[in-house]
Amino acid sequence: MQSITINANAKINLSLNITGTENNLHTLDMVLVSVDLCDTITVTKRADNIVSVKYSIPDIVVGNDSVTKAAELFVSKYVTAYSIGGLDIFVKKRIPLAAGLGGSGVDAAGVLNALAKMYGITDDLSSLATVVGSDAPYLLHGGLARVTGTGNIIEWYNINRGRQNTNTLHVVLTKPPTGVLSSTAYKVFDTLYQNKHFSPSNNNALIDALLQNNLTAGLTHMDNALTTASIHLNPAIYTTLTALQSTNALKAIMTGSGSCCVGFFENAQAAQSAATKLQDQNLWAVATTTVRKT
Repeated sequence: MQSITINANAKINLSLNITGTENNLHTLDMVLVSVDLCDTITVTKRADNIVSVKYSIPDIVVGNDSVTKAAELFVSKYVTAYSIGGLDIFVKKRIPLAAGLGGSGVDAAGVLNALAKMYGITDDLSSLATVVGSDAPYLLHGGLARVTGTGNIIEWYNINRGRQNTNTLHVVLTKPPTGVLSSTAYKVFDTLYQNKHFSPSNNNALIDALLQNNLTAGLTHMDNALTTASIHLNPAIYTTLTALQSTNALKAIMTGSGSCCVGFFENAQAAQSAATKLQDQNLWAVATTTVRKT
């Protein structure tokens, strides 16, 4: 295989609880699900031994980026056994940066998956993904999952990966012009919650509701412990949440550390109508759905 192109799905948080710290990292209890918003990654072999990474946008500095790190880790591990040479890697970005949608981790996991398919490798790549980012092991597979610890403990609820999947959820993603850095959001969280613990969501009840396809019950347990901290950093998140709620969303929450917010809707028509209203307010907004992964 000389070249391969894959889509790598963004994720949203249905919940985010912060349960403490471990080895100077925050421990989390999150429910995550993939959405049908993708970056597209193309990997092509080249004759020399150079790994070249390019993005469709100029905002990402190549060299210390997640895709370069992931590719170099993969090559270092498999170069001898699989005679890996140079690679051209191109990432078509659609997932906004600093939005809480998994952006850099999505691309890192995507390039690992692409390289594994290119070279016919079926190993578990979680150990490589962990080095790149705490959410990358989840993003290797995506779908509906509960992620705990420092991101290293994952329970999937996907077809062929454990318990049954849920029905599709109709969502709108929207964000203000500026983003939030996760590391900064957690620092502000620590100043607001000096015990470094806040769990606003009942994730047991949330998972049970989702597995019973009871969205109404599930909505009552969707929340995000970082919301207040991220609004401190970027007050436009509050404005965006308010705008999203005004479109008759069933529920509106922030995903990850922001600045993207997620609204939940009864059907595709309601979601598209809401996205159009938000776009008319000069907000980035897309109507999409959750994605089943196998």
